[in-house]
Amino acid sequence: RASFDPGSTKSERLRMTSNDTYMLPQDIDVVAKECGEPNAYWSPAEYKIIMCYELVNGALDLHDKFAEQHDPVLDDFVGDVVVGIFNHEMGHALVTVYNLPVTGLEEDAVDQFAALNAVSFVDEYDDPREGQEMLRSFARYWEYIDMDAGEDGRTNYSGVHALSIQRYYNMACLLYGADPEYNQDLVAFGDLPQDRADWCESEYRKISGSWSRLIEPYAEPAWADLP
Repeated sequence: RASFDPGSTKSERLRMTSNDTYMLPQDIDVVAKECGEPNAYWSPAEYKIIMCYELVNGALDLHDKFAEQHDPVLDDFVGDVVVGIFNHEMGHALVTVYNLPVTGLEEDAVDQFAALNAVSFVDEYDDPREGQEMLRSFARYWEYIDMDAGEDGRTNYSGVHALSIQRYYNMACLLYGADPEYNQDLVAFGDLPQDRADWCESEYRKISGSWSRLIEPYAEPAWADLP
């Protein structure tokens, strides 16, 4: 239903570099296919990250329903969402292949991994704000999901994933903590409450430091370049 091609965006660029960035015991394949639902998952038995085509249409629909004038243009938004979800699944993969310790819910930990990957991204002009805009889109995606469906049932509360609106606020906090000056609008416009924002710089430092320590033995120096 759309001309958007995830293979021609940042998602493809990240897919091409992932096996070079980490010292893996074997390559991790990335497979795009129809799944019957908007989904993505890590298959440890097959050493594959599965990205479902339905994710793209789902992101397109959410953008059409909820994006406002200040939000990113369509292709940027969908591309950033695909990249964010890919990095979330890559986090699961690295937890598996390196047997990384996770002291809370793994879904929360790999959300943090995806957020940190975004803010470490720079464009061809070495502009670090490109990655922050990517994370802004990915965070907004979870806000849109909450706006679309709401998640106040017992089944949602008992799941391994945080509620979508919690995922939004957690990512917005990491975004703000990485660069409070650039992302001050999140607080100014009420997208991030001040009482949470007060802690976001220390939250960002703790989470980025923890993930950097875990990944450092296996990764290229990019992780050392986090703001």
